[in-house]
Amino acid sequence: MSLKNIALIGLGEIGSRHLQALSKNLSKCELHCVDPVKESIKLCKSRLPKLNKLESSRLNFYDSLDLLPKHFNLMIIATGADVRFAILQELAKSFSVENLLLEKVLFQKLSHLHSAQEILDKNKINAWVNCSRRYWSIYYEVRKLLYGRKDVRFSVSGGNWGLACNTIHYLDIFGWISGSALENIDGKNLEKDTLDSKRKGFIEFVGRIEVSFSNNNKMSLTSSRGVGDLLVKIEGKDLEIVINESTGDFQANIDGNKDSKKFPIPFQSELTNIIADQVLEGNEVSLPSYTDSSIQHHHLLEAFICHLEKTKKEKFEHCPIT
Repeated sequence: MSLKNIALIGLGEIGSRHLQALSKNLSKCELHCVDPVKESIKLCKSRLPKLNKLESSRLNFYDSLDLLPKHFNLMIIATGADVRFAILQELAKSFSVENLLLEKVLFQKLSHLHSAQEILDKNKINAWVNCSRRYWSIYYEVRKLLYGRKDVRFSVSGGNWGLACNTIHYLDIFGWISGSALENIDGKNLEKDTLDSKRKGFIEFVGRIEVSFSNNNKMSLTSSRGVGDLLVKIEGKDLEIVINESTGDFQANIDGNKDSKKFPIPFQSELTNIIADQVLEGNEVSLPSYTDSSIQHHHLLEAFICHLEKTKKEKFEHCPIT
């Protein structure tokens, strides 16, 4: 059996979790990891489980893209959104890539969404975006109840949960479980003042955004200052569901039948190896395609940039989120 070549670009917090998962696949792949910051490489190595001699020989670390092999069956770009497009350009120019997994938020500029699609099409690269709630068993169960319904209300609320960087997860999961398409995002209820993100050089939003989907399905997302459990509520005809993502609690009242239970919340370190297997074995991948996710990203970036321009009274060429 020939080994598959996988590249992991970016070894920050999320990159290290991808690496932990992919280290489980070293019996059938060679893994090439790149980050220019040597401390990031050191931290990633410290988070790895103990590997045997064969596995260790198939795990490689570099501080430059120039040192990579030239062909990859799968690449994962886990850098920040501010540099992701430039890296995609370089990878497409210098390497042969069959499949690509991109972290979110994809990019900071609207123009990059279209340009990236052109790059992928030109180079015949299959690409997905890591909106991984589709792998949560609880949302898979809810999809069976919800798919195709009309007049559904979906709300997300909590304390400072990362509206800028995490909203795309909920746009994706609601579209997926309801089978409806995103139509409009309204950010008029975002607070004027932004917050500094946990990641230096980026911002976060506080307040509420309203989203319209097809089938008259609606969504609201609220991030308040302070702390508070992250709650997802779904309401429709004879349907009321509450998913507490902070505690893993599920409660439902469907047609008068009540149910409550705990559900598992998988970590990225438990998912990337499964996604990689699906991609490399040619099976159906549950993640959204780049094409589908870029449509949602366009709506989201447009709303955020519009809000920044309106409140800051200046032109924004990009939205500094990640």
